[in-house]
Amino acid sequence: MTTSPRDTQPGGAAGNAAAAWEAGGTVSPWRGTTPELIIAAVLVTVTAVAGYVMAGWAGLSVVAVVTAAAAMVVLRALLPQLTPDEKKKARESRRPGR
Repeated sequence: MTTSPRDTQPGGAAGNAAAAWEAGGTVSPWRGTTPELIIAAVLVTVTAVAGYVMAGWAGLSVVAVVTAAAAMVVLRALLPQLTPDEKKKARESRRPGR
């Protein structure tokens, strides 16, 4: 992964992320992914145009459906798994009659 000169300068995105992390804040996992997202958007656009040129609207529709399905699979893999709330489980276990 490459970093832009802005990210390596003090006070830049990397410095702000480190400061937020040290202060107990959260840092978005999507921070700094702009180049990858632009490349993905260009790739989908070029594939959609190729599908339209080769097969018309049906080709464009296939590209749209396949892209949406692939995006759902990728997002499912990237999103963090839900973890049970330990405090809620402890409260419910202490309640009488349950």
